[in-house]
Amino acid sequence: MHACKAAIELAPDSVDAHAGHAFALAGAEQFGGARAACERAARLGSGSAPSHVAQGRVMAGTGRHSEALASFERAAEIDPESASAHAGRGLALAALGRPGEALSAYETASRLDPGSASAHAGRGLVLEMLGRPGEALSAYKKAAGIDECHELARAGRIRTGRDRAGGLPGGSLLRGPPGRDAGATGRGPPAAKPPATAHAR
Repeated sequence: MHACKAAIELAPDSVDAHAGHAFALAGAEQFGGARAACERAARLGSGSAPSHVAQGRVMAGTGRHSEALASFERAAEIDPESASAHAGRGLALAALGRPGEALSAYETASRLDPGSASAHAGRGLVLEMLGRPGEALSAYKKAAGIDECHELARAGRIRTGRDRAGGLPGGSLLRGPPGRDAGATGRGPPAAKPPATAHAR
């Protein structure tokens, strides 16, 4: 967060600096501040893919998945090589109950940025939604190999390991409203749903 503020001080008219600040704030679930940073980025460069990705992250974090999808799609139109835009599309499509399309979006994000733990973890989540726990576990392991502390990858490995052993029923992956899951509060294992910031690394 401090690096983002320093970037803004050095370049107050930089769309990327304000969009980066919005990313950081959304990742910390400070959606009011993130929204304001998005608005500044949009004023500076409404044609910027990062500003649309940042806006999508804020909307996804507040449960406005249709609007988030529109923002991520606009970002992907502006910059088809933006892994963040495609991962955001995957997140929104998964939350909207469109796992086939979400898988395609996450596969694109993983291809564009093979070092993104979030893209691989998102792919794992969607594969899990599609009833493919073995492939999901492989994707989660790949994500954990990149970032061993990645929450979605860790929780997914636990879930898919149990699923393979017959311990969990399928089909309950997107339960509850978006926001913090039980694992984030320390009151149990994380719920299987796309977190607001799943695509952000």
